Amino acid sequence: MRRAGEMRMNDRIGRRRAAGAAVRCAAAGAAIATVLVLGACWQNPTGTRGELRNEEEYAAYRLPGTGVIEGQVLIDLPSGEKLYGGECQVRLLPVTTSTRKYFESVVLTGEVKPVPTEMEQVSWLERADALGRFRFINLPGGNYYVICPMAWVQNGATREGIAFAQTALSPGEKAAVVVTRGTGSSGG
Repeated sequence: MRRAGEMRMNDRIGRRRAAGAAVRCAAAGAAIATVLVLGACWQNPTGTRGELRNEEEYAAYRLPGTGVIEGQVLIDLPSGEKLYGGECQVRLLPVTTSTRKYFESVVLTGEVKPVPTEMEQVSWLERADALGRFRFINLPGGNYYVICPMAWVQNGATREGIAFAQTALSPGEKAAVVVTRGTGSSGG
């Protein structure tokens, strides 16, 4: 009899352990499911405070569009030479509070600094061809900066600067831009 009771007791303990393990597995499964569900929720892709502050300004630029901005990077150096932005990276930035601050404090002063990470999340990047031509497609309407960091040799010295332009785009419109204004150590 004792043996049968021990077996019943062991059986109950075994069931409790199994049930406890099932609960732990279910809890772990629920946690995984919760993580998966939360991962599917919309989240700010950059997670930066600056981006969150400017989310309203950026919201319209996150939407798909049908606009096109195309053009050419071409600056006239003080020497009279024409400098094509061949094979340069051309970046398109929406005009917002953050990008205006970057544009005014970096681009217009002639500095050559990378675009802050928060601005990379709502921007477009293309490589210009050998003649400096570029094309951005599927853009929402709005106001944009077009910037292109460049380096070249002039009078035996390496120079660098940022060519830039600003344009407005209506929904579905095709805008042509010549990026001719340059800043930096070129004096242009």
